[in-house]
Amino acid sequence: MKEDNVNPYQAPVASPSTSPRDRDRHEVKPFNLKISIVRWLAICGISAAPSFVFGFVLEGIAQLKIIAMLSGILTFVAIYVYIESRKSIRRRMKSKPFRTAIYTGYITRIAISVLFPVGVYLDVMCGMVSVGLTDAVLGQGLMPRIQDEPSIKMSAAMTLLLFYITTLVQGVILNLILGGYTLIVYAIAKVFQKDTY
Repeated sequence: MKEDNVNPYQAPVASPSTSPRDRDRHEVKPFNLKISIVRWLAICGISAAPSFVFGFVLEGIAQLKIIAMLSGILTFVAIYVYIESRKSIRRRMKSKPFRTAIYTGYITRIAISVLFPVGVYLDVMCGMVSVGLTDAVLGQGLMPRIQDEPSIKMSAAMTLLLFYITTLVQGVILNLILGGYTLIVYAIAKVFQKDTY
């Protein structure tokens, strides 16, 4: 039998698919639940600040509405944490244009939230739309009456549910606006940045 001329002491030749650079390009960082929760609590909390300010200053926000708004915020935090936990999303974050778009989008959102009166104006407009949509689907004219006539009796559970759904609808509207803005940033970033993903 013919023996192969192989030097057993020779270092293995790294193929292009197993090179350190290639491994780094495809390596996905492990998911850290605590850091993710803190990150999204901060982002969602700051983003919701104008709504709280508007509610406290102009509406005399009620305890049930506070609970509903906080529940809505925690719902979005849970959704964002779940999305971030997906390996496909964390792998996609290795794309420089995608990463730039995401960071720019949320940094802009936070900046808008802390800039008065821009943040309040945006939240008020989206809040009015969300109240109208929720009222049209569920309230049947009840939402304005609850706000204008506190004497109207309504179960605490129903009040909490209506304000909670309104908070979710407002969050969805704001996220759609943010998503559209982020897509525009991504399209621009794709032109000027090399996609390493």
